[in-house]
Amino acid sequence: NCQHLYEITIPPTITKICKYTFYKCYNLHSISFPSSLKKIEKYAFYLCHSLSSIYFPSSLESIDEYAFHGCYSSSYVEFENPNTIIGSNCFDGCAELKYIKLPSNLKIIKRSTFNKCAKLVSLEIPDSVETIEDSAFSGCEELRTMQINASSNLKKIGKCAFNLCNELKEINIPSNVSEIDINAFICSNGELKINLYSTYFDPSDDEFRFCKEVERKNIPT
Repeated sequence: NCQHLYEITIPPTITKICKYTFYKCYNLHSISFPSSLKKIEKYAFYLCHSLSSIYFPSSLESIDEYAFHGCYSSSYVEFENPNTIIGSNCFDGCAELKYIKLPSNLKIIKRSTFNKCAKLVSLEIPDSVETIEDSAFSGCEELRTMQINASSNLKKIGKCAFNLCNELKEINIPSNVSEIDINAFICSNGELKINLYSTYFDPSDDEFRFCKEVERKNIPT
């Protein structure tokens, strides 16, 4: 809660940023992470309102839950390590986040990770992702493009995963998806088209009752 901390360079000897380290440092707008950093614990940058672009080093292995919750000035986030694990609610409330490059080997997009990232316009989901948990993208009101390849490893879409994504017009349901919560697409403004590659569902199923159109698709050969 250091109100007069504006920028900081983390020393190269640091491998972990402990929980609550920069909690409510409202005026912190710039931080440089060392190549030695492996872990960012929960609430480490909670409500750092002024923090802008965030670049994570290739050494980073994990970010715990709520680590960057409420950093609503952050507009750009990029991961260099393809195996970084992202905790639940990690970027919840980052209202100005417009671009994020996810780790290419990410397995789970956890609960409310990008909840209320209202300015996020487009996102590419890595083929490695197997689960999109509850409310992962809820409240992403400007999200227009969600790139999910038809042959990705995605298996499950959780409750309210795309709640209030009113600008999202089209999304693929890959062939491996076998579980979709009945409210996954609730309040999507009724304009969402589903390209259904999964054979586990029929276009008439209740999982798609809030969608404008569901079209059965075959995986391109």
